[in-house]
Amino acid sequence: MPTTCASRAAKCALWSLALTVVLCCQIAQAVIESSDSFAYSPIGSDLLGKSGGSGWNAPWSAGGFNASINTNFDIAGGTLSYPGLASSGERVNSTSQNAISGVTRPLATPILAGQTTTRYLSVLLRLDGPLNVGAFNGFFGVYLDGGTVAQDDLFIGKPGGGQLTQWVVETRSGTGQFSSGEPVVTGQTALLVLKADLRPGADTFSLLANA
Repeated sequence: MPTTCASRAAKCALWSLALTVVLCCQIAQAVIESSDSFAYSPIGSDLLGKSGGSGWNAPWSAGGFNASINTNFDIAGGTLSYPGLASSGERVNSTSQNAISGVTRPLATPILAGQTTTRYLSVLLRLDGPLNVGAFNGFFGVYLDGGTVAQDDLFIGKPGGGQLTQWVVETRSGTGQFSSGEPVVTGQTALLVLKADLRPGADTFSLLANA
């Protein structure tokens, strides 16, 4: 489902229970630009300060809009799996929090305003506890930080408002929300793929879930 937002992705922040992140350029070239399989040790250690993967210019650090908690993202053993998708490494787990939590990591090559390109971001997410538990109805996912106002930041994941039981794409403020129609199911890994058509002016984003 498409939505539009004038944004340029510079950082990737996440609130998640278990995930793997990959950011790709044009699919025809099949070039992975940034990825992290979270293959860190020891199991149970904090994600903060970890610097594996490729396509980044700094380690994972405290961040995320209005995030006051950042030590709840822990390395867990075993990657997430999805039918027909090759995956490796470990995963990141978090328990539900009573306030916004987040970590951030900048891309090695930021996408500049006015640049014309198509990019893809894919992520594996899984809810391991009850639905809608935690701050703002237990929202979690990934957002791309595109500027200083909410409308420049794009979020994909389980939202804090609107379609509370479905995977969505929306601006950071929750406006412009479009649902994938796919439900968030406890214990079931979801594959979310975001297509970003970036052009001068308004950009267009499409979300595909479990396809």
